[in-house]
Amino acid sequence: THQTLPLYSARNIALSLCHGRYLAFHDADDVWSADKLLLYKQRLDESPSSLIAFGSYIINTQRGSLRVSTTRSYTSPFTKLDDSFFSSYDVAMSSLVLSRVLFQSQQFNPRYQIVGEYEFILRTLFDASAITVIQQTCTVTQSSDSTSFRNPLSFAKELRHLAYKSRVSRRLRSYFLLHSNYKLFQSLTLTTKNPLRIF
Repeated sequence: THQTLPLYSARNIALSLCHGRYLAFHDADDVWSADKLLLYKQRLDESPSSLIAFGSYIINTQRGSLRVSTTRSYTSPFTKLDDSFFSSYDVAMSSLVLSRVLFQSQQFNPRYQIVGEYEFILRTLFDASAITVIQQTCTVTQSSDSTSFRNPLSFAKELRHLAYKSRVSRRLRSYFLLHSNYKLFQSLTLTTKNPLRIF
């Protein structure tokens, strides 16, 4: 029988079936350059100690008839994924190629339906070394049809859980509280019956 699974449960099943050395994720509304995977593999092969490669990408934001394109560009050929890198959360899942080693002890948390990638990236890649593929390799679309846009209350509840109730490390919690205040504000105002009392 056919069964529809939540996104991150489905991704965990896909991960269990993978046998390649590197893994990449491609959503239906993303576009890769033709040479993306080759560029990433070449860079990773040149640095066996690095478990991640990521590249510059374009973000197409669509809200009704309004469409805005911005580019997230990296200029350094090597980046440590540390506090400064994550301060603005500039990682797109489609811009990553990951070593399968990272998934031997980590998976997506199926408790989340919207912020699963955000939580996974913060939890798994915080101390990993990475290589930058500087040229633009993919385009990511953020539209009003996105799950987070259509379900703001669920999005906010998951962020609130991630910040206050999830079993994350002290360092990750400190990062989240320092750098994601706007997300926390959104989660609190949307999930508190009387928003005026949240402070």
